[in-house]
Amino acid sequence: MREAAFAAAAAAALMTAACEPFDPLEASHENVRQEALHAFEEWRQAAAEGRADETFLRISDGLKSQWVFARLQEGDALIRAWRGALSGAARTDLDLWWEHCRRHPQERVERLPETVLREPSLPMLWKDYFAQQAAEVKFQMSRLEVVDAYVDPTGVSVLVRNAFGRQEMYELVVEAGMWRINHHRAGPGATAR
Repeated sequence: MREAAFAAAAAAALMTAACEPFDPLEASHENVRQEALHAFEEWRQAAAEGRADETFLRISDGLKSQWVFARLQEGDALIRAWRGALSGAARTDLDLWWEHCRRHPQERVERLPETVLREPSLPMLWKDYFAQQAAEVKFQMSRLEVVDAYVDPTGVSVLVRNAFGRQEMYELVVEAGMWRINHHRAGPGATAR
């Protein structure tokens, strides 16, 4: 289960920077849709090739926050070692954020503090998890089939069919001037918005 969750998150992380940000009032929905489909295909290929650094850069801060929270809740050796090695403001902010998120559960956790998001060891932690799941990510990403893409004022949702014939949805947003994966849904909830 954890392997599948990481594979989906890793897959979600590979959005390419090829897309330009869009203003839904100025951009043609069809042009945005086509850009998203093109970027998604590039992303899928990068995931299948195991480019962990690129995956990390191409996910939103919100998805990074969700991923860190899930790992902390699991509490395996990698995340415990990473947390234990943090010091100063990053460690304090992480612990305060984690406690707040546990006490105030929501569907989506609050964004990590900047001190944690900019911590140089965070991308290395991602790479370690990615390396553990590289075969699963390659299997899943090499078999994804795009079904459709939907544009709305918040971004683009790409509906795919996975290797097992089930639908998944990847939601893309523009953050810091580039398209980034912001959310992933699998199963019955993976339908058009």
